Amino acid sequence: MQIISNGIFKSPMYRVVVESKKERISVAMFHLPQYEVEIGPGQCLIDENRPRQYKNLKNYRGHYYDTLFQGKAPLEMLKFNAI
Repeated sequence: MQIISNGIFKSPMYRVVVESKKERISVAMFHLPQYEVEIGPGQCLIDENRPRQYKNLKNYRGHYYDTLFQGKAPLEMLKFNAI
């Protein structure tokens, strides 16, 4: 959502505070496009006041795991100012 919204909506950091006397269940849900689908910021969210922040990309899942295993942040690597 962060890429498609051009940084307007941020991906939240998952944090939990648990009470040690009660059980807790967490369920992680991921929703990814098909490999061949290109994702990028919506054109209506790009203008001179809010320039494009993210590159377009196909196979986000592959990019995600490649950069994660290198110890890098996947979203940060798609920013235009990424090193």
